[in-house]
Amino acid sequence: MNSLFMIFSLGIVGASLMVISTPNPVYSVFWLVIAFVNAAVMFISLGLDYIGLIFIIVYVGAIAILFLFVIMLIQQPNKVDSQD
Repeated sequence: MNSLFMIFSLGIVGASLMVISTPNPVYSVFWLVIAFVNAAVMFISLGLDYIGLIFIIVYVGAIAILFLFVIMLIQQPNKVDSQD
């Protein structure tokens, strides 16, 4: 039990560090999803099944997907030089 807690805690910390160090915001959201899933699995392994499932539904299913859509809609397209 203690080793699972440490593994998922290190997964959360590692994914969180990747969120702030990744230059591409879309990849940053994917790392955020991984951090949320690690936190949910940690809750489930501690016996808090309801909180873990709500964490997945609310944070991964709603918040992270909303962030992803906003980033993809706001992101500027690459400028392409037209050759006439």
